[in-house]
Amino acid sequence: MILLEYSNKVLEETLTAKFLSEKQESIDLRCADFDGVIYHVSTPNSKSELVVSISMKGFCQLEKYGSQEFLQKEYQGFIMDKPETGYDLSLCFNLEKNVSRDVSLLKSNCLAAPFDKAFKDQESGVKQGELMVIEYRDREAFFIQSFHDRVVHGCYSWQSVFANARKQLNLQNTPQVLYSKEPPLELKGVPNLGNDDNIGYVSFVLFPRHYTPGNRRTETIKLIQTFRDYLHYHIKCSKAYLHSRMRNKVNDFLKVLNRAKPEVVAEKKTASGRTFRQK
Repeated sequence: MILLEYSNKVLEETLTAKFLSEKQESIDLRCADFDGVIYHVSTPNSKSELVVSISMKGFCQLEKYGSQEFLQKEYQGFIMDKPETGYDLSLCFNLEKNVSRDVSLLKSNCLAAPFDKAFKDQESGVKQGELMVIEYRDREAFFIQSFHDRVVHGCYSWQSVFANARKQLNLQNTPQVLYSKEPPLELKGVPNLGNDDNIGYVSFVLFPRHYTPGNRRTETIKLIQTFRDYLHYHIKCSKAYLHSRMRNKVNDFLKVLNRAKPEVVAEKKTASGRTFRQK
């Protein structure tokens, strides 16, 4: 098993090399992340000025839930007034300060805004917060809603099979994970919900102990964001393992067939010259 990074590894390594390089060179790089996210790293104006742009589905919905304010705190002074053509957000840096780690978390920070809003609503005593729906993939989305004692995060229109892990594992301090084929009550009234045999709904029930301010809150937001990636990673690993077992079994059968030889029946002749086979 590998540990999936919260940041984009290609972006982080590229920026680190750029910041640490003594020789300033132009760059024009495009790289991808999970969920169809595209990054563009370039030096359009000068070799000492770096522009990092991101394109992601659902960015307009994130803006409704405070992503601009959240990103302004994380990247104060770096956000360009007008993003690069074809992208949703652009950051501009000079090469005097290494901010590669912060920039490589750009996707994670974009998605963090609705979580941060829901946690703050719950802490401030809001009985039932706004239902925030972000369609971050084709036919897939997630929702977040705060209540007076908890925050519910869920994935719907999710084209995978998932079982209720809490029934099988004794994990008392982890959030409750619920899976159903029917939309949860929190999604009542949400239009265009999928109705397909391959579609299910996964919900996380988060209590205040899971998002206390500080490192725990940040870690919870990042872990939930990578949940889908981890699940699909394990599904693909399971398929690869099964395929390898099947290929090994076929090879074993071929070896048995190659070693198999038909029994040779000896023929004998009578005194008159007739041939017969001895049983």
